[in-house]
Amino acid sequence: MEKILVTYYSKTGSTKEIAERIGKNLSEKGLENDVIGMTDVKDLENYSKVILGTPIYGMKMSPDFMKFVTENAEGLKDKVLGVFPVAYIYYDGRKFWRKMMNKSIAKIEKTMNPEKPTKVFAGRVPEKMPAIMRILFGINKDKPLDMVNLEEVDKWCEELTK
Repeated sequence: MEKILVTYYSKTGSTKEIAERIGKNLSEKGLENDVIGMTDVKDLENYSKVILGTPIYGMKMSPDFMKFVTENAEGLKDKVLGVFPVAYIYYDGRKFWRKMMNKSIAKIEKTMNPEKPTKVFAGRVPEKMPAIMRILFGINKDKPLDMVNLEEVDKWCEELTK
């Protein structure tokens, strides 16, 4: 039987929450899977497919994610089912920032060649951004701190398992 690894790096917990939801969806479809933080992954050999999650920092994939995919490039070859970056400002921020994030995403897609399209999920922040940051990023002052949408995760999982 094939086994899927859902691995992630998470700082505020939203990427972890999304990874766990993906694992739950896979289990409900009868697919064996493990949900493990990237720092705890010891071996990729036991997995037929891998799903990778990362927050976006500074409009790029997190350094911990990049380290993991670089160090495990050979083990990930032809195994990446999907990639899910998480970014609080992706959908509601200025187009300029989204364009920068998309460049980083495109670079990973080219390197990892995932079987399914990458899906960016909205995340959460621990506290309201200072006014200057909201202006810079184009974020409304009334935007909720938690933008995680688990229904969107469920929809992406449907695509993953087709």
